[in-house]
Amino acid sequence: MNLKFSVLIANYNNAIFIKEAIDSVISQSYSNWEIIIVDDASTDESIDVIQEYLNDKRIILDVNSENKGCGFTKNKCTKIATGDIFGFLDPDDKLTTEALDIMIKEHINGPEYSLIFSNRFVCDPQLNPRKNQPKIIYNKEVSLLDENEGRVSHFATFKKNKYIATEGIDESFKRAVDMDLYYKLEEVGQINFTDQRLYYWRVHSSGISTHANFPKARAWGIYAKIKACQRRSIPFEDVISKNVMDSQITENYYKNSREFRLGMLILKPLRKVVSLFK
Repeated sequence: MNLKFSVLIANYNNAIFIKEAIDSVISQSYSNWEIIIVDDASTDESIDVIQEYLNDKRIILDVNSENKGCGFTKNKCTKIATGDIFGFLDPDDKLTTEALDIMIKEHINGPEYSLIFSNRFVCDPQLNPRKNQPKIIYNKEVSLLDENEGRVSHFATFKKNKYIATEGIDESFKRAVDMDLYYKLEEVGQINFTDQRLYYWRVHSSGISTHANFPKARAWGIYAKIKACQRRSIPFEDVISKNVMDSQITENYYKNSREFRLGMLILKPLRKVVSLFK
């Protein structure tokens, strides 16, 4: 069964990274793929970089006339894609060479699964994997709604026939777009996890997952849970109250960590110096 894999890339101002992402797909051991790139009106050289690849008919570029946001752009990716299996690749990350091959086999062997995700390499800004990689333990008996955002990691892949059974990606979402999608996919099928590292996740200062963006992402994540509760006819107060408590525990743990305290120790005198020049 030669299923087609659609790699979906929603890009905005990632000219310095996106070449590495595209090259990682071209280097795949599995050959029946397409790349759908939707650019959200980038103001850098992204289009120039992407156009170098358009001689390959498997690579398709669509450009928004104006900046529309993450939800709109990712939704557009799914509308253009023609594959049997979809998977989002962030433009500042990359895939391992066997990622598509492994995921295609996982989906063939698990027709009941709407979403299958893998482990990942957490990397520095140069995409070098960190020495200590986090361990992921997935309990498929527990609903995504009962845990905090971020439980599903890259590489998250999903069947097209399951996706079209949902409402699809909400175009109005600016953040937590993926979590909203995962809740919807959980409502039309089962979720599975393969403990193989198939994705290189670049952690850098400009990334959408930085600490500065965390409060906004959390707010959108809570909104996604409320919407999921409404679809499932579940009282959202019970779910959200647990989410808020768990989030506070996570935040307290982070603030008490050695890394946070060391960072604050370094930044405090710098902030004092900066304030003198205001």
